[in-house]
Amino acid sequence: MPTVMVVEDTALLRDTVARYLRLQGFSTVCAANGLEALAALGDAVPDLILLDIMMPEMDGLECLIKLRRDPRARETPVIMMSALGNPEQKERARQLGAQEYLVKAPFSAEELMDRINRCMSGN
Repeated sequence: MPTVMVVEDTALLRDTVARYLRLQGFSTVCAANGLEALAALGDAVPDLILLDIMMPEMDGLECLIKLRRDPRARETPVIMMSALGNPEQKERARQLGAQEYLVKAPFSAEELMDRINRCMSGN
């Protein structure tokens, strides 16, 4: 069963996404910020990471930089999530190694699964 790490500081959204992914057959690991996400890598590297950008402690872009420097997570697909659809921010996330960028509102469950499936298949 593939594992998706959900890194999101809003507990309701984090729990809702994780619950939905479990219903879709994924195992989930959750973190409330970038520091928690990096600490969770000590247990096991997930197959994919959903990473919010605006979070306390360590934001998603800083976390992405650290993930890409970590040999354990260097190749792990990352989907950035943000409330902002700013084209410059999208490009920055891609330059740092994110495979996808998802604007949180509005996106459908189907769009989330489409992005996850594309990343998991290497497309």
